[in-house]
Amino acid sequence: MKQFLPVVWWLTATLVIAFVLVGLGYLFADALLLGVLFLPGMLTARYFVPQLSFENRRQGILDTVYLALAILGIEYLSLMLGHAVVLGAGEGGMPGLLLNPPPSSCWS
Repeated sequence: MKQFLPVVWWLTATLVIAFVLVGLGYLFADALLLGVLFLPGMLTARYFVPQLSFENRRQGILDTVYLALAILGIEYLSLMLGHAVVLGAGEGGMPGLLLNPPPSSCWS
């Protein structure tokens, strides 16, 4: 039973992401598809986070930052690919929150 916990976690995370995207105006089927496209980033984190070593503290912090940036890149490119290829929508069809997550009002 314990071996199924990661699968349940991934399914739950996919559904939560899908419900967030439904809140942005997507149909549930499209939102679920885009939620599934987040799985490569989750699987990358699950594989590489246990391999981080902090014996050399500076190198461990740098590796963590690089991993976080790589996962962010994977997620962003996956979202763009899903929108462009699978859903057939271009850049204009994406909500602004997905294109530029930190709103400009936060920085002024």
